[in-house]
Amino acid sequence: PAWLLGLVARIVPRLDLVILLDAPAEILWSRKQEVPFDEVVRQRSAYLELARRLPSTVVINAAQPVSDVVYSVSCALIAHLSRRTATRLRLPVSPLPESRVESDVPSFRC
Repeated sequence: PAWLLGLVARIVPRLDLVILLDAPAEILWSRKQEVPFDEVVRQRSAYLELARRLPSTVVINAAQPVSDVVYSVSCALIAHLSRRTATRLRLPVSPLPESRVESDVPSFRC
């Protein structure tokens, strides 16, 4: 129920950083075929919409080679931790590099 979700949202701490691993629906479906393709498309769309609304969300292109995905996630984590440390030390803070959520396959750029 919605009231329960609202209650949980008040109790659970806010997330500092959300990392969404994304790929084209065809690639996602090839990796997880027990879900119908239309459902993969719907879920991917819902996750990308959620990423647009949540602050501090980074979208990583998971269609890349694994080493590139790991590198992108590492860059996102280092950027986030650098910003958090700068804030705590009252130093100038640069924004997180933007994810391109508007494109077919959003990706974080280091």
